[in-house]
Amino acid sequence: MNTASDDIPQFGEDPVGNLDKRLSRFEQREQLTTLQRQIAEDESRFAAEHPDYFEALDHIRQPVMEQLIAQGVSESEATAQVARWELEAAAQAVANGKRPSEVVYQMSRMRGFESGGRGRQESDHGGLPELDQALTEMFGSGK
Repeated sequence: MNTASDDIPQFGEDPVGNLDKRLSRFEQREQLTTLQRQIAEDESRFAAEHPDYFEALDHIRQPVMEQLIAQGVSESEATAQVARWELEAAAQAVANGKRPSEVVYQMSRMRGFESGGRGRQESDHGGLPELDQALTEMFGSGK
């Protein structure tokens, strides 16, 4: 299995390449951490305005999870794939000047979501721990 350091040349063999790769990885991790923080803040604000936001997120997430599992993907890998997709979608929304949470909410409504009214609390939200795990698997812990 490849590890995150497999493509980093040995310092003794290529000191410039080694430092360049390590710096690039660090910068990627920093950008992802910043994006993750922006997403969490946006979700908190949006959920305050729309208490059913996390239900809407589940409305999108659940069918994708079910499809991946039906294809034979393990639940943990399906969770990681969905978390990566969510991160990519959020990054695209931000790049287009949109609020990630608003995009998710609109997508869920396009896919038939109707508010149950009550909503669920952010503490029930499963996205961020899975996102943390997927990011750690992709880029290391950053610590």
